[in-house]
Amino acid sequence: MMLASTHDFDEATPSPWDYAETGVIFEDREIGGSIHFENESDQPTVETPLIDASDYEEGPEREAFERIKKAVRAACNVNSADAQRIKALEWIFVPNAMDKNSLTFSLCCGALGARPYLIQVRLQYQLYLACLPLPAPLPFLAVSIPASLCSEILCFGGELSLDVAKEIWFKPGIRADMLRDMFSHVPNRELLVATELIEERGIIGLKMGHWFFTGRQPDALPIHVRSRFHWSDSII
Repeated sequence: MMLASTHDFDEATPSPWDYAETGVIFEDREIGGSIHFENESDQPTVETPLIDASDYEEGPEREAFERIKKAVRAACNVNSADAQRIKALEWIFVPNAMDKNSLTFSLCCGALGARPYLIQVRLQYQLYLACLPLPAPLPFLAVSIPASLCSEILCFGGELSLDVAKEIWFKPGIRADMLRDMFSHVPNRELLVATELIEERGIIGLKMGHWFFTGRQPDALPIHVRSRFHWSDSII
């Protein structure tokens, strides 16, 4: 079956959900597990719909879903070849990057009523969960941290915290010592404070000596808060 035209994607009816919520995309044996609950009493009180391709009739929306699913999994899968991962990340993070069918990430997100930046943040968090440092920085033309998170970082951390967060965003899984070297002109104490301020808010996370941009860290929330967590509500 041939992919829909660009016009068809523009006309698709947006879906009333945020793509970052569904475990179908971000959670499997090779990408990484879902949030762990100690026992049945800790399970969420509000169910998150697990949406897959069967929720859509054949056409633009299903094709958009499958295209994003394929790219996200290639980016996060621990078994992806480096070239495959880099190609997927370029399509997801570089504005107007087209696949072989001339489809862009933002176009596919629009067909689903999803926010591209929310999926990008959620993907960064998935790299953290899997502790999957990238072999190279994001492409040169990749988008930066969403504006709402930049404002949050500036508010709670300041300019230096934002500079640190941006370095981690563009270099997912950067080694802690390499990050320190990039800010060799900054006093140790000043850098430590700037980093801790945003780490405490769950915006960045350190795992096995590697820094990742996480945006939010639902796995670190208390159970009663975690059970009500939704990515779509946590980032404007």
